[in-house]
Amino acid sequence: MSLLADRLLENHGKMHSARETRYMVESVLTGNASVAELIALLKLKDPKLCIQAMNIMYKIAEQNPQLIKPYKKDVLGWIAELKPVQCHWFVARILAVLNLNPSEQDRAVQICQSYLTDSGQNVTTWTLNAIVVIAQTNSKYQTLADQMLSEAMSSHSSALQARARQLISKYFHEALKI
Repeated sequence: MSLLADRLLENHGKMHSARETRYMVESVLTGNASVAELIALLKLKDPKLCIQAMNIMYKIAEQNPQLIKPYKKDVLGWIAELKPVQCHWFVARILAVLNLNPSEQDRAVQICQSYLTDSGQNVTTWTLNAIVVIAQTNSKYQTLADQMLSEAMSSHSSALQARARQLISKYFHEALKI
């Protein structure tokens, strides 16, 4: 077995501590483990392992998106369709940090829009984030991003409103002179 598989399977069914997660992320970042190990665990399609592996994969993508780059096709394909729904917010977060070409951006937006039917606020929040990030490099999605930000600002969810304010501040500060 691999380092990551051993550690994740060792306590199957239990969420790992933040310290343990950091250790596994650092193992990949330093070359002692690989993203391929996470991909292999995702292929088991065990819901608890998927959530844990996706959490680690997102944290790796956030720190070094190049390590995920060889798996973009997987992220935009079968990984985007994994269950449970908690995996979706990690996919949306990964999509926001990957350098996607226009056709990959099209697929990413399609994935994100399909996630909007998910009931979780986390999924909606991170889907909004991904679409706004994509709209920054692909004007084709600017209207969609603007519409989603407007809807988020009038949402009853304080978390969604807060994320919308952050995105507006980060990405539209200059354009809107806020």
